[in-house]
Amino acid sequence: MIRSLVRIVRSLHSSSGKLRMDPLENAKKSAAYKAVNEYVHNNSAIGIGSGSTIIYAVQRLAERVVEEELNIICVPTSFQSRQLILDNHLTLGDLETHLYLYSAIDGADEVDKDLNLIKGGGGCLLQEKVVASCTNRFVVVADYTKNSVKLGENYKNGIPIEVVPMAYVPVKRKIEDTYGGNAKIRMAIAKAGPVVTDNGNFILDWYFPDVDPDTWKMINMGLSSIPGIVETGLFTDMVETVFFGCGRFVSEERRMKKKGPFTLRDLSDFEVTNNNVQLPVSLYRALLDAAKQNVWKVMDREAYDYRLQQIPRIYLSDQMPVRDTMES
Repeated sequence: MIRSLVRIVRSLHSSSGKLRMDPLENAKKSAAYKAVNEYVHNNSAIGIGSGSTIIYAVQRLAERVVEEELNIICVPTSFQSRQLILDNHLTLGDLETHLYLYSAIDGADEVDKDLNLIKGGGGCLLQEKVVASCTNRFVVVADYTKNSVKLGENYKNGIPIEVVPMAYVPVKRKIEDTYGGNAKIRMAIAKAGPVVTDNGNFILDWYFPDVDPDTWKMINMGLSSIPGIVETGLFTDMVETVFFGCGRFVSEERRMKKKGPFTLRDLSDFEVTNNNVQLPVSLYRALLDAAKQNVWKVMDREAYDYRLQQIPRIYLSDQMPVRDTMES
C-alpha cells in the first residue's frame, strides 16, 4: 500500500522535481502567456488585471522584461495586482501619469459568444472597468471553463454590482422589480458582515433570469443609471481579443471587429514610409469629420458674436454657403 502511494506521488512530479501543473492551471498559463507575447510592446504602459490567471501573465511579463530589456509601466486594477507587480520587480504606474494604455490584460468569470463578460467575482470590477476603458486593446485571458454561448451558462454566481453601502437595499429592490431575478448582498467569509471592495463599497450579486443576449448592453446602461450603483460587472463592447487556454495550448482565440471611429493613438499601428503614414480611408473620413466640426464651431461662434451688428442672415450659422459646400 505504501509503495503504491509512493509511486502515485512520484508520478505527479516532473523530471525537474516540481509538481506537474493541474490541467486547468496549464490552461490559464497558456492563455496568459499568449496574451503577453502578443499584446505587450516595448516603451508602453500596460493595464494589469486581477484574478488567478493574471498571476501567470505577470510572471511572463517579468520574464520578457528581463530577457528583452523591455521598458514597461504596469497599471494595476486592484490591491492584488499591485502586489503582483511589486513582487515581480516590475515598474508600478497609475492612470494619473499614464492615461492612455497600450493594452490591458485581465481575466473573466465568463465570456459569451458576443464577447460580453461577467467580471467581479473577486470584487475588483470598478477598477478593472476603469483601466479597461483606457485602452483600445482590452485582452481577456481565461481557461476553457469560462467559454459560454450565453452568460449564466457556466458561471452560476450572478453578475456582481458594486453599490454604495447606504443604497444597497433600494438598489436591490429596484433591480429585482425592473429586471427580475434575485440580487443578494455578498457576505464575507473571514469576517462578519458583507464584502467590502477596495473602494469601500458593497457588492450585490444579481442572479438574473433568462435574458436575451442581444439586450445586455441596454441592461447594463439601465443598471448603471440606478442611483447608488457605482459600477456593474457586465463588460459589453469592450474586449478586443479573448484567449481561451486548454491544457498547454490556446484552444481558441476570439476577436471582436473594432467598432466606432479611430483615435489618434491608433496611429502607432500603421506603417510609416518616407515619413508618410499609410492610413485607412475610414480614418481619413473621421479626421475630416472632426475638422468640419471644428470649423462649424468657429463659424457659429463668430456668427453669434456679430449677430447684433446685423450681418446678413445668409452668413449666419446653418445658412453659410461654406457649410453647405462642406455638407455636400
